[in-house]
This record gives sequence, structure tokens and C-alpha cells, in this order.
Amino acid sequence: MDLSPQHTNGRQIHAYKGCSDNVHYGIAVSKEFLEAAERHKNHSHERKLMNEHNNRAGREVLISSLRRQCKCHGISGSCETQTCWDAVPSFREVGNIIKEKFDGATEVKVIRENRHARIERKNQMLKRHTPTDLVYLNESPDFCEPSEEQGILGTHGRTCNASLLAIDGCDLVRKNYY
Repeated sequence: MDLSPQHTNGRQIHAYKGCSDNVHYGIAVSKEFLEAAERHKNHSHERKLMNEHNNRAGREVLISSLRRQCKCHGISGSCETQTCWDAVPSFREVGNIIKEKFDGATEVKVIRENRHARIERKNQMLKRHTPTDLVYLNESPDFCEPSEEQGILGTHGRTCNASLLAIDGCDLVRKNYY
């Protein structure tokens, strides 16, 4: 634990390294958990590559979203000394960032070279995906129309319940979210 003070503009700032959210441990556990789950699924090699990429992108979102939080200490709130730590943002904040990435996801294909495989954007005219972008292999089905073979009930012609904010709520049905 490092409690050595750093001086800036006559104030002491303690970079306390003992009580921050243990993000790196959480990242390691989530990686191990998701990779173990992926190994036991019967997905194609392509889907596994896509899932690994997207899982890594999600972890990067969390790491890049860390916020430095500080608390002032001193007589009458003078902030003579400041204690700072890194904190994970709210679940909603991280979810909003991932939703934005989902909305801008890149369609990819798997390229096999020798004994290695990698994902590459399907349409070369579109921007190249980055390690923090989400990717997908296939277009999503049309959820408006029913499809027995895909298990989709569809929303076209469905009556909504105006008093609900849940799945049958009018806002969600009208916006074709469900």
C-alpha cells in the first residue's frame, strides 16, 4: 500500500492504492468465466472468435470507463489533503456505452490463413473495426414478422398493453424492440 504524499500547488494528494475497486481481479475472473463457458458450448470456430472479440471489447469498455474519485480532507473542507482512487462507473453507464457500441457494430467474416483464423470486416467499404468495437457474423432476423423456425413471435399486428413498461408495453412494441 502506497501512502506517500504527492505535492501539487501546496496541497498534498495521497494516491492511496489499497481500497480502489479491484478491477484487474474482476477482469481476470470474468475472462476465465467466459472462456470456460465458451469452451463447453457447441459453437462454430467463427462464433467463438466473434464471442472472444466481443468479450474482450466489453472488458476494455470497463477499463476505459474507470473514473478517478477524490475526497478532500482538511479543516472546514479546505482540501488540504486529498485521497484519490479509481472506481468502476455505474452498471447503467457501462451498459449505455456497450449499447452504443452494439448500435455501431461491424459485420465480419472469418479469414483462415495457414493454421490461424482472424475476423475481418465483411464490407471493405465500411470502417475497419477496432479492438473495442463490437462485431457480428450474421444480420439479426426481422423480429416484426413471426418465424416458427427461429422461435420469433413477431410484433406486427400485436396488441400492446398501454399500462406496462415491460415486454408487452406499447413503447417497446411500437419501436420494434420486441
